[in-house]
Amino acid sequence: MRNLGRVLLVLFTLFTTLGFKSVEAKGIKCGTYLPTIKVMLVDSANGTTNRIGRSPRYKIKFAIDIGHNTPHDTGARGIRSEDELTREVGKRVIRKLRALGYAVVSTLPSTSKSQIDSFKQRVDIANKNKVDYFVSIHFNCGGGQGSEVFYYSSAGKRLAKNVVNQLAALGYRNRGVRCDKQHYVLKHTKAKAILIECAFVDSESDMARYNADRMAQAIVNGLIQA
Repeated sequence: MRNLGRVLLVLFTLFTTLGFKSVEAKGIKCGTYLPTIKVMLVDSANGTTNRIGRSPRYKIKFAIDIGHNTPHDTGARGIRSEDELTREVGKRVIRKLRALGYAVVSTLPSTSKSQIDSFKQRVDIANKNKVDYFVSIHFNCGGGQGSEVFYYSSAGKRLAKNVVNQLAALGYRNRGVRCDKQHYVLKHTKAKAILIECAFVDSESDMARYNADRMAQAIVNGLIQA
């Protein structure tokens, strides 16, 4: 029985690390040689019992689009470089979502022949992988302040609101959400698609407040409310 206790402890530690709140052992039968154990998992996301790997989060796939960062498609410059900031935030968003158990695809091309080619490659990667959500990460420029999120259809509007509200909670001005029927990546992506303008690279107050990890966490918090 001591060995059984050790096994259950190891299983409990493993499963809770994977995101399950509790482990329940049922039907323990101490036979002559080895007990038979049936392990059921309680998913921390919704409190329901699931088999290993069957939590609803494992069925959701995100495409994270790190804006610009390719030849012929470079970002704005101000106090900071948009290309630099989108990489900092985007890579953290990807890591954080994967750590929570979500499937994540990065759509950043390795190179591009033109801006449209860059856009097309990002969309093609997302559509080929049949993602549920497409999230393009950008930073703004032009004398303003704060965060705003664009969406293409009503299906993405709720997601956009969730994200902008989380960013505003960090202290950024909430510029709201806007429908954009023209931007290539929003228009041609089959999944629910949003484009986040996290903050203004030419705003002293936005850049003083900027923290890549906190911003990435805010975005993740907004995404997983979907």
